[in-house]
Formats: sequence, structure tokens, C-alpha cells
Amino acid sequence: MRMTRGKRVLGCGRDDGMTVLEVVIAISIFFFVLTALFGLLGTTTAMSLKSNERAIVTNAVNSYIEEIRAMPYAGVGLDVSGAPVPGDLSAETTRTVGGLVLTFTPEVSWVNDPMIEGSQNYKEVTVTAVARRGGLVVFQTSMSTFIRQEEPPGEYEAPKVAFVAGSPEDATPPTIIRGEVLVSAWAETEMPGATLVSMAFRVRPGEWYLPGAGGDNGMSALWTLTEKTATRSFTWDTRAMTEAGDDGISVPMTPDGTYTLVVEVMDSNQKVTRIERRVFIDNNDPDAPGVPVADTTVSGLSVPLSWTRSMDGIEEADHYRLDLGVQALDGGWTNQLITTSSSLGAHTVATQPFSRYSVRVQAESRDASHRSAWSPAPAQDPVFFITRPLVQGRYVATFEGKGKSRAWDVDVHITTGAPTFPRSFAEYRLMERVGTGPWVEVARNSTGVFVYNFDVSANNNNQLTIERRYRVEVDVRYAVSDPTVTVRSNALGPVVTGTSGSSINFPSPGAW
Repeated sequence: MRMTRGKRVLGCGRDDGMTVLEVVIAISIFFFVLTALFGLLGTTTAMSLKSNERAIVTNAVNSYIEEIRAMPYAGVGLDVSGAPVPGDLSAETTRTVGGLVLTFTPEVSWVNDPMIEGSQNYKEVTVTAVARRGGLVVFQTSMSTFIRQEEPPGEYEAPKVAFVAGSPEDATPPTIIRGEVLVSAWAETEMPGATLVSMAFRVRPGEWYLPGAGGDNGMSALWTLTEKTATRSFTWDTRAMTEAGDDGISVPMTPDGTYTLVVEVMDSNQKVTRIERRVFIDNNDPDAPGVPVADTTVSGLSVPLSWTRSMDGIEEADHYRLDLGVQALDGGWTNQLITTSSSLGAHTVATQPFSRYSVRVQAESRDASHRSAWSPAPAQDPVFFITRPLVQGRYVATFEGKGKSRAWDVDVHITTGAPTFPRSFAEYRLMERVGTGPWVEVARNSTGVFVYNFDVSANNNNQLTIERRYRVEVDVRYAVSDPTVTVRSNALGPVVTGTSGSSINFPSPGAW
């Protein structure tokens, strides 16, 4: 129910929207807030940039001061006339770091320490750094440090230390050690009143104490000392194993390989001396190498062999042995052992044309005391390969005809060397190649001896290079149940013309 008074209705609000004044006030408030936000964003960005510049300059000044501290004491001073402390420093040094151009200005002054007798006891270096970006200074700071003179020679000498006879010898290549090895060292202090504090035997890589018998706890090569001169010995167990993990497996603490034996001695003045000696641990057989692969495409007189290298502890195996066999015509085998001269997984063996070979490979330690299993394993067949057959030949090119019918009549004679191994099947194919075209079969037989004829048109001068090459491909099978293997001979050619009717031999054997 509504109550009315005249024409006004009580209880009803206005619904005609915001006035112009209200809109202006709202926009003003929004603009004020937005202006404050942009100002805050600009200030935050500037602070971040300033902080980054400060970090760049501080790090650069620290680096510059470290360079000064690494200089000889006499060189720390200014290389300018009239400098309070003369030296090798430039009066101003400029560097560009992180997009900033930094100018370092050092100042060196003497320091008289009342606690030290005399004057000019050490130096104070103050470095002022000015950073510029686009020619404008954006940051400036200064840092100071004290530079003390090096200790006088002989006043703070470190202790002496040396390996004792019975320890692994110092040799190149490193001495081979196995099992339990005795390591002994002698040490003596050089400073009056000083005593030895500790002696430790460590091994690198790893920088850990030797495992074995000895030391203060009977298990680690570490001693606490109180005397001026000391000799200590330790039995290093190079076969020590780690504790078994969750999988129940333990591994050698020092797998086979080259290590550096370190003896470290410290005296009561905290002076330390270290000596080192390289050794080669060899307790176990190397891993088996990969199965060898023979490349018979290069030549019939030599065949490159390759295989995946094997590891001997933390290093690759030192070298390899090859068991190379060649089969005779009666089926028997003659084998020879070939030792490679490097750790490379490759070796080229001398071979005979059209012969059947077998090969296995094994890794061997440096002194041949440890060898891996053969690859392939003895229970498996070795890797067999057949070398390329050798072909020889000659051709007779006869010029015939007159006028436009002039041509060369060419007779090609090819002979393939016989295989040196027994076979159940052999078929020979004579292949011809014209120019750079594909190889095409032109004849086939079971003997490997071919007589092939072709004609080539000639020009008026009777001169022509006949771009033709020849090779023989042989499908051969060792036993009836064996797969057929295809081998390719060397290529002969190109055939060229000479005096009509002349007989010209192809390249001699060995021109592969």
C-alpha cells in the first residue's frame, strides 16, 4: 500500500542514472589511482635495474681486487710519477661488464701498524669504481683491502715428505699393482719448534683414504702425529669392495685403471705438503669387446676389422688380441694370434684374394695378465668373411670399316682367380659399366673366364676413349646348407683404344 502526498510517491528512489558531476568525480579517482600504480611500477623497475647494476659493479670490483692481491708485493702500487707507493698498477683501468663501462681508479697507501716493528708494514689499496651506461654515470662505489708482504723465505717452510722404498715405484707408464700393496712414507718438519700433526694416504679420483690395514683406526690410512719426524706404512687393499646396497650387490672401491696416490702431511703451523705417484690397478679381466665386423669392399689384399671397444675398470682396454683363421682348399684351418698395438677397436689384417677367413677378438690388460672372454664366444661360430677375388684381363681393339661405317671391334678377355677354400656352389657374372652408368650383367658362367665382344663407332681420326669398366661378381656357397654369399672383384678399366690390332693388358694384379 502506498501513501501519497500531492504528486510525490513516498518510498521510491531515483532511477535516472549518474549525473555528470558523479562521472567526473569517478574518473578523477580512477586517474589518481592509475597514476599511483604506474609510478609504483616505474619505481620498482628502477630499483631492480639499480640492484642489478650494483651487483655487477660489486662483483667486478672484487675481481679486480683479487687480481691485485695475486700480484707480487713490490708490484702493488701506482705506475705514475710521484705516487706515494710506486708499482705496476695503472692509474685508471676501463672494462666493459654486463653492458656497463666500468672505470677502476686504484689508490695505494702505506700502513704503519703500531703492533709491528718499523714502518710501512703493509699496504692499503682503495679502488673507486664508476659505472657508466651510454656515457652517463649510473653507479659509483669504492672498496678497500690490505696487502701484506709475502712471508720471508725459510721462516715458514712446509714439512718434507717422501715415499719410502717398498712403495709402488715412480714410473712411466704407471707401475701396475694388484691385491694388497704396501705404501710407506717419511716426513719431517722444517720449522724450529714445529711438530707433525697428521699424515694421510689418499687416492684420486675421489680424494678418499686408502682402504686396507693401518692408520689410527686400523682401517683408514690416516694418522694423528706429535713428533718431528715420522714414518708410516699402510697395506692398501686394491680389491676392497663397497658395502652391498639394497640390491645386495657390492662393487670394487677402486676398479681397475690409473689412479694418483697422494701422501699429505701437516705440521703444527698448519703448513701442508703433498706428494703424488701414479699407479695402475689391474685385478680383474676386461669386459668382452663387441663382435668384429670385416669390411671386404676395400681390397682383397687387406681387410679392415672393427669392433666396439671394451672397458677395463674405469678405462678402455689397453689393447686386443685377434684369433685369425684362414681355410685351406681341403677344408682345414690355420690360425694365428695377432696382438694390436693400441686401444683402438680396429685393426687391418693382410689377406689373400678370394679366401675364406674367420676371426674372434678379446681384450687384454697392459701386461697381458688379464684377458676378456672371446667375442664371439667359443661356443658360437666365429665371424666368417670372404675376400674379394682378383681378376686380370686384356683386350684387343681392331679398327674396321670405311667412311661413316668406321668402328672399333673390341674383344675383352677376363680371368677370375680361383678360390682357395672348398665350396659347394660358385657362379660368376661379368659386369660392365659404361661411363658413370649402372653395372649391368653381360655374361655368366661357372668358370670365371670370360671372352666378351662389343663394337663402338669411331670418328674420322680413329681416336676414341671407350669408357667401359669390368668386374666379376661371384655367388658362392661353402656348404650345401649354408647361405649364398656374393663377393665382388676389383674393377678393371676403362678400356682405351690404341694401334689397331694391338693387345693391351688390364692393370696388373694389385691395381685394385
